[in-house]
Amino acid sequence: MLRERYPFYELRLYSVAPGRMQSMSDRFSNYLNRIFPRNNIHPIGGWCANSGPGLPCFIYIVPWESFEQRDNALASFFADPEWAEARSITNGPTQLVERYDIFLMKALEGVDPVTTLPPDDAGVYELVIQSVANDGRSQEIINGIIDNELPAYRRAGAEILGCFQMFVGPDLPRIVTLMKWDSANARQAGFQLMEADEELEQVKARQITEHGRRDLGSSDTYLMNLVSVEWEANSADGNSGN
Repeated sequence: MLRERYPFYELRLYSVAPGRMQSMSDRFSNYLNRIFPRNNIHPIGGWCANSGPGLPCFIYIVPWESFEQRDNALASFFADPEWAEARSITNGPTQLVERYDIFLMKALEGVDPVTTLPPDDAGVYELVIQSVANDGRSQEIINGIIDNELPAYRRAGAEILGCFQMFVGPDLPRIVTLMKWDSANARQAGFQLMEADEELEQVKARQITEHGRRDLGSSDTYLMNLVSVEWEANSADGNSGN
């Protein structure tokens, strides 16, 4: 897996019509695999959520070099005649996507997100969108996440693929963490290890003593399967994002 830091990232959550997740997966892997790169859109990956709020839900993340690049790429994409054709084909008799939510995020310093994922992967991916204490300690809390929360996940067996601070979206401040487990059993065992992690428990107790609450609050957690995609190369500029 390659890793690189971009100025910001876009997280998209799509509420898919009931019973239509396979159509959404087909749209992503059989149509958008060509249309996205041609229009300078290069997702890290796309996932079908099998656990989490608002199911059925399809999720993907795109890194961006600038707001200008994002505006130009999306304008080009929406004007692409193949997108109109693909949308019509995959919609069928009803709308495939009922609604969608867009969040913009910055990667935490020292936690470079992945930029490429294997097209076929049997691992379990997890996306956690978590509330953060809003008490003027933003950098202190971020440092605590880097120094305490992420190492605890790693000790439990998770691979951290990215950790982001959301700057556009509802209910700010929030932190978004993308991770991968080898299997569902590995995730279950990992969370048992985290609950027994004495080092992490000491950190939580100290936060409550000093600030009256934990730095991290409630979360929306999605367990996801990676959609297999063979991305076509963009002959104009590759995957540079320029």
